Amino acid sequence: MFLELHFTRVTLLHTTSLAMMRLLVLLLALVPFLAQADDVVHFAPTDKGATSEGEGKGKGKGKSKSKGQGKGKGSIHGLPVPDNACTAAGFSAKDMVKMKTGILLPQFSSDDRSKFIPLLTSLPFGSVLPEVKRVFIVQHGVGRKYERYFCQAYASLKSKGLTDSTLVIGTYYPEEELIGTNNSWSSQLGSTSTSLYWSTGSWVSGALDDADIMSSYAVHDTLLAKVESMRDKELPNLEATSLLGFSGGCQLMSRWAFFFSSA
Repeated sequence: MFLELHFTRVTLLHTTSLAMMRLLVLLLALVPFLAQADDVVHFAPTDKGATSEGEGKGKGKGKSKSKGQGKGKGSIHGLPVPDNACTAAGFSAKDMVKMKTGILLPQFSSDDRSKFIPLLTSLPFGSVLPEVKRVFIVQHGVGRKYERYFCQAYASLKSKGLTDSTLVIGTYYPEEELIGTNNSWSSQLGSTSTSLYWSTGSWVSGALDDADIMSSYAVHDTLLAKVESMRDKELPNLEATSLLGFSGGCQLMSRWAFFFSSA
């Protein structure tokens, strides 16, 4: 199941819990009708042809053996092999590394190390992008296949010629701590930076990360606040922000939509 919420301004849901519940029910009721609109991008996620285990596995408490989705699937010139969905979308292993970035959290730095929220972005994050009119934030499910759903969303936009005017952002809740290097995540963030991580599937319900720094709900608060702050300079022509969640990601989105405190 997919939940897609559209905001021209994220303050639209600042109201009482009862009103938010009614709004969410109305949005869900309208989904079948919205799907018939000509300007809606039809995004049908699938695990067909996937290179990793099925969605839903990995929800338990055991830690992953790898740091990042690609490790364990082989490598190309030392880089993780992309998910099949990314290869189908036209991305190479080098492309996937370039799209890995994040939001630094200097307020949580300690011992000369900063924390960051890992992200995938289809366009250079933080650059001035006057052509962008819409932001798509894609949330993976409990299997944490962040590459797959990011690339499937991108491919859907590509089929309609909308990749230049849309910034796709893929969020990621890793099982183990990532480091700001290319062989772990992205050197853009600096080798002294480390990511937030959730060793269990508790992030689906808004739990704090393993270091008790930030909840998964606060991750989306922080990301939306960042996107909003970019309206003045980096995204001057932004018209709307859409949030899409797959499976457990949909559960996270629907819970977060009731309680979020974004600007």
